[in-house]
Amino acid sequence: MTGGIRPRSYFNPIGTKLPAYVVRVTHIAGDYANPWHDVIDDRAGVIKYWGDAKHSERAKTTDDFPGNRCLKAIYDELLIGRRQTLPPILHFSRPSSGKLVFNGLCVLEAMELSWFEGKGRPIRNYRYGLSILDEEYVDVDWLPNRKAGGARTSLSHIRTYILPLLGERALSELTLSKLQAFITEVGKRVNRRKTTENVHITLSSTGVS
Repeated sequence: MTGGIRPRSYFNPIGTKLPAYVVRVTHIAGDYANPWHDVIDDRAGVIKYWGDAKHSERAKTTDDFPGNRCLKAIYDELLIGRRQTLPPILHFSRPSSGKLVFNGLCVLEAMELSWFEGKGRPIRNYRYGLSILDEEYVDVDWLPNRKAGGARTSLSHIRTYILPLLGERALSELTLSKLQAFITEVGKRVNRRKTTENVHITLSSTGVS
């Protein structure tokens, strides 16, 4: 895996074009010549890293690079106060070839224009500030459900298998015994094991375990 910013498409009913989640990989200096230097401060819970702009013979601007374009869209949502739409950022570092270290689940908090030097040329780029969330364990089952295809599948599960049994009741209204019976009954309505597992993942993403 190489470094960079990797967004995944997002099914978002309110119409924004943000990614479902972002994977960021920071190379640790030593395995190749790195013109920019990210800062990972575990104690402070902060990560500072550069965008993906680089010298371009075609005179590309800072916003023409896909990673910067993606994160700028996220930051624009932050500026207008729509924190509920912000995608999670999973940050990894790459200390050596073939090895990745997970640094935490993060959210974008800051963005500024700055300069660094690459191959003897000044390059204008964004520098981003991340906050590392206080989460010791990250359950990745919810990530596929944030993607466009996963969200559509989840909606199909809700309409086909969950709502017909649940009716007008809210899941939060069910007692523990009734909730267990409800989950068992959902499993009986599904005739394929894989589909049953996916329906249970959909239930888990609503807070049911």
